Amino acid sequence: MQLYRVGNLKYDDSRHNLFAIEEIFHVDIEQIVKKLILVWTKKYKSRAEIPTYVSPELIERSRSEARIKIANVLMVLTALASFGAILVGKSAAKRGESVHQMNLDWHKKYQDDYKQKDDVETKS
Repeated sequence: MQLYRVGNLKYDDSRHNLFAIEEIFHVDIEQIVKKLILVWTKKYKSRAEIPTYVSPELIERSRSEARIKIANVLMVLTALASFGAILVGKSAAKRGESVHQMNLDWHKKYQDDYKQKDDVETKS
């Protein structure tokens, strides 16, 4: 069984080029995210309890659980936003506002502005 390292990253001082620093930074962020997911899915109680090496099956199961949790939260937020849009639309309809009326008003204003510009040009 292959184990993934999620513990402290060893930094090699002999590599000082920019690519090496970006590579180390990326790996470090990846490890931090893996630790957060393991704690958020309650595989471990805290980040300090996570061992240096964790099986890939545990990490993959935790990612799947986190993905499901995030999807559920997004579904609830989408439903709440839809309900809010319905309420806003109903209150606008009670006030007599509609998209059709706004479109008619915009066209009327646009035509009036065009006529005013045309009158100014013909007078000059």
